[in-house]
Amino acid sequence: MLQIAICDDRMDDLNRAVNGAKKWLKQNISIEGRIDTYHDAENLKKAVQDRTAEYDLYILDIVMHGTNGIEFGQWIQQQCQDSLMIYVTSSRDYALDAFDNHAVRYLMKPVEENALCAAMDTAYSLYKAKPRHMLTINTRNEICSVAMEDIMYIENNLKNMRYTLKDGSELSSARRVGTFEESVGIVAESGQFIQPHKSFFVNMKYIAALKGDHILMDDGKEVPVARRRVGDTQTRYMSYISGE
Repeated sequence: MLQIAICDDRMDDLNRAVNGAKKWLKQNISIEGRIDTYHDAENLKKAVQDRTAEYDLYILDIVMHGTNGIEFGQWIQQQCQDSLMIYVTSSRDYALDAFDNHAVRYLMKPVEENALCAAMDTAYSLYKAKPRHMLTINTRNEICSVAMEDIMYIENNLKNMRYTLKDGSELSSARRVGTFEESVGIVAESGQFIQPHKSFFVNMKYIAALKGDHILMDDGKEVPVARRRVGDTQTRYMSYISGE
């Protein structure tokens, strides 16, 4: 599902952008999408910080009360590196800054629905082109293909591996040969995952808080951090959230 956030502090402009996005979804009936609206950038920021919402595409006003949309977009991309931006504004002064921020499109207000639909066509093409690293998991009943990016964490218990996915579902797989690290394949080499404990691999994208001796995940799971791995865990997580 394509998750879309639209933020504008002018209600008429917000409604215009929403109508354009709905028109695009109606024209592309094979694409499942959800639109969330924000009249205040701080509310959107809180949703991103608290991970109560996760978006693939942001349609942002540049000039909002108390908020510079360009700087706000840069902050969002530090939190969600794969996010896509479409900027809307009443001023041409920010065009170069917007494209420096890798914006998909820079649209002038009042935004025309056809122009927004064309921008969303481009954004969706980029969204579909994003690399998806697939893992094959042999469960007791079937062989599943799962995107590595959708894995929240992996737990190893003796020779049973449990994969918890971002939607809350779980997959279990028996580890017949090799070590835990060898069995998780490309996860062990991914810069998005850390191993805070010998029995866990954690996707940093879904960390709610780092608590010293444990990690709090978005689903409430407390993952232990081994004493000898505290420093490395903190360093890698800080690098990840700062976009380094």
